Amino acid sequence: MKIRLLFKNILWTIATPVIRKILGVLLKSKGKKYCGLIYNSLSELKGMDYFCVNENDYHMIVNTKDREIGKGLFCSGRFDYNKLITAINLIKASGRFEGYGFDTIVDVGANIGTISIPAVLDGLFSKAVAVEPHPHNFKLLHANVVLNGLNDKFTLHNAALGENDGVLEMEVSDDNFGDHRILVSGDDGKFNESKREKIDVKCTSIDSILDLESNDDMLIWMDVQGYEGYVLSGARQIISKKMPLVIEFWPYGMNRANSFEILKESLKGYNGFYDLDAPSEFHEIIMLDNYFKKIGIDGNFVDLLVI
Repeated sequence: MKIRLLFKNILWTIATPVIRKILGVLLKSKGKKYCGLIYNSLSELKGMDYFCVNENDYHMIVNTKDREIGKGLFCSGRFDYNKLITAINLIKASGRFEGYGFDTIVDVGANIGTISIPAVLDGLFSKAVAVEPHPHNFKLLHANVVLNGLNDKFTLHNAALGENDGVLEMEVSDDNFGDHRILVSGDDGKFNESKREKIDVKCTSIDSILDLESNDDMLIWMDVQGYEGYVLSGARQIISKKMPLVIEFWPYGMNRANSFEILKESLKGYNGFYDLDAPSEFHEIIMLDNYFKKIGIDGNFVDLLVI
């Protein structure tokens, strides 16, 4: 038995660098073609529940069971980071935030830190407040903050955000760890929501975790799968100061959560928005209805900068 184990260890020691070399060549030469296939194969390997993505000085531990954000990080190194850069440039170009310091990014629905960690690591912001309700995502978020040496620059909250303090029920996706959602409707939907595992998560309001008197230079980055309206209902200080917001605008999710009218009410004092996928045109805030109809409730979404 000991001989067999020794032989297995020797074989693995010899094979590992060869496998890494082959994977490296495949990813460099046929990156997009093979990357997804390789990632999906990793999740089937025993003992390969986690993988560390490295890009220069940036490191992210992902769960290989996550076929969306984890897979995106594995194949591209960054996930939606270009949209953050676009949002910052638009804010600067608008002229409405002269002298704005971009001191803090508030990452609501932070997942495992895909936006806020590189944002602070690259010096775009001095520090971050990251909020993530799902316990497993939060553990990886915490680990990734530590792994990148950002402990003293991050404030972490393992909670959902909403109108008030309390407990909410969350429906959990088993293959898209960015699609865990606060449960509002129990009906089955496009993504078999009624079959999902349900867990309880702590809820608080964004006003209760932010000290806006000491620091007003914030960008709120929010991706909460259709629950944005409820989060903003608990963000009266942010709304009153008209701080710039980036929100995922997902009509399917908002329709399921009955949150679109609440979102519109919260944002009615803002001037308008940019679609970060088509940032050349500024839309007045009253055009949110048109955008909702344009995208439709079949499952498509965009990210909006609201200023």
